[in-house]
Order: sequence, then structure tokens, then C-alpha cells
Amino acid sequence: MNTAIPEWGRPLTNEELHAEMMADTFVGGSETTTNALSGGVRLLIEHPEQWHLLKSEPEKYLPVLVEEVLRLESPVQALFRTAAVDLTLHGVDIKAGSIISIRYGAANRDDRMFHNAEKFDLERSDYRQLVSFGHGVHHCLAPRSPGGSSCMVVGPSWTAWTTCTPRQLERFCNRPQLQPLTH
Repeated sequence: MNTAIPEWGRPLTNEELHAEMMADTFVGGSETTTNALSGGVRLLIEHPEQWHLLKSEPEKYLPVLVEEVLRLESPVQALFRTAAVDLTLHGVDIKAGSIISIRYGAANRDDRMFHNAEKFDLERSDYRQLVSFGHGVHHCLAPRSPGGSSCMVVGPSWTAWTTCTPRQLERFCNRPQLQPLTH
């Protein structure tokens, strides 16, 4: 796993490796959580029926909300990878060594994997098939269980807002510091 860095002629020391992992975790977790939260608020504003569903049973729908937001608003849209072997994917030949762009946002809206893939639906039963966290050796360290960090971060925010109407939530998002939420 810790291979030599060509420019340095050596692998990272344990201290350097741990420092890099921690920096990636803090920066990645902060940015992706911020993006997911703002995307989730926007989805709930655009779909007031889902907002009311969430308000009706937060314990039931909060885990699905987290997964649906990650599926539809994939905080990381794409990462580049190098093909390790020659392969054909959906009729396209990819040679070993080719740089490919893995499009998580597109994969999470694939009708072959998700029924009504474009629909934001807190009643969705296939929500656990998302690929927002990658796969295999490139899987994100973030926990995604219903009791994981996403629900711990999002839970208090959503439950504190359960008395809001979609219009009140939209007014909150129109504050200058939250302008990215309103496009």
C-alpha cells in the first residue's frame, strides 16, 4: 500500500503516512459533509412532500435521507483512476494504463441500478446501492451505517428544523453566507 514515491525515491515514513491520512480525512470529510448538507437542504426545499415525510418520522427517514442525498448530490462527482488491465466496459475498449474518470454522480443515477433513478424518494428501498464512497481499495473511510457519522452530523440539524415549513427553510438558505445553496 505504501509504495515508493518516484520523485523522492522512497515510500512515506509511518509518520508521513499517518499525517497524510489524517489531513485527507479532515479536509475530505469537511468539504463533502458541507456539500452534502447544502445539497440535502436544496432537495428538501424542491420536494416539500419529502420534507413533510421526513418531519413525520425522522427516525425512520433520516438514514434514507442521508443515502438519497449522497446518491443524488454525490459530494464527490468524479475521481480519476488508471486502468490496471485491458478491459471492455459497455462495448468500450479500455487499455491498461489508460486514465479514466469514474463518475460517481452518473453511476448513482443509473436506471439499471435504481428504480426511478432521478427521483428523490425517502421511501426508496434500493438506496444502499450507491457508489458515492467508491469501491474496493478506493473505498472512502467515512462510515455510512444508519448510526454512522453522517446521521450524527445531519440528525440534530434536521430534527431541529422539523418545525420549519419549506418556505422558511428557503428563506434561511437565502442568507448571503449560504448563497451557493440557491445556485
